[in-house]
Amino acid sequence: MNILTSDLSPFVIDSTSSILEAAFLIDANTKKSIVVLKSGFFYGVVSDGDLRRSILHNVPPCVSLSTLVNRNPICLRNIDSPSCINNELVNKLFDNYPWISLMPVVNSDDRLIAIAFRF
Repeated sequence: MNILTSDLSPFVIDSTSSILEAAFLIDANTKKSIVVLKSGFFYGVVSDGDLRRSILHNVPPCVSLSTLVNRNPICLRNIDSPSCINNELVNKLFDNYPWISLMPVVNSDDRLIAIAFRF
């Protein structure tokens, strides 16, 4: 597991962005998922699978990303500092949910403070 605390931009997008913009970001970051923020606050996660399903359902690529967001992803909440992250818990969550490639770390104000990645 790896914890990223700085320059989260390759893995973060705003909820007003289009599905096509999300596809380009996921393709560029190689982690198969991105974290979605709304007005700077944590909103959810979108995966490459979500994007593929939207294509299969003929959702136009110009549609707002907010229509695809998983609002209840596996994540760490109420973590006020990256130093408070319990590595054992993160590893256990990754073991229990093998399809997850990244896990948002959100503070008590719903601000994204870090992203945990599976190796």
